[in-house]
Amino acid sequence: MHSYNLYALGAYKRFDGETVDLLTLAIHSETNEVYCVLCRDSGKHENDTDTDIYYVEPLAMFGQTDESGQGPRHAFEYAWQIDEKFHCGLGYLETGIYEHFKSKPDDKKQYEVFGVVQNEREVLVIYRPLYGTRPMMIRPLSMFLEEVNKPDIGYKGPRFYLVSEN
Repeated sequence: MHSYNLYALGAYKRFDGETVDLLTLAIHSETNEVYCVLCRDSGKHENDTDTDIYYVEPLAMFGQTDESGQGPRHAFEYAWQIDEKFHCGLGYLETGIYEHFKSKPDDKKQYEVFGVVQNEREVLVIYRPLYGTRPMMIRPLSMFLEEVNKPDIGYKGPRFYLVSEN
């Protein structure tokens, strides 16, 4: 059984003075680690483009004390309601509805893809199943796009395939 501190969606002041928005929490599809999906407004910074910067960091790291040990790594500023259809950048993947190769006509395994985010190691797809409890999830882009070969079920092709664009 896991126990997590839950945080309100909204703006947080980072220990370095930067303000970031906590958009959602997402579960890593392979490790089950919980991540914060964060955004910083790049327009607030010198030499930045007008594109917001989306990234993820482990929830455990989000809640730690700052580098000096004197205060929180992220201090809550204010909450806001978020439109569930936020779209993350990087342009590696079309947003829309994808289907998993194991989907069946009477048991569709469809997912809404919101975009991709980056952490310190890899590019991750952020998505939500359109069935079951529907938690936000992340998965490495390389795994999302990989070709699978399953001769036992007579399938060779993409793990997920686009069925409709947003």
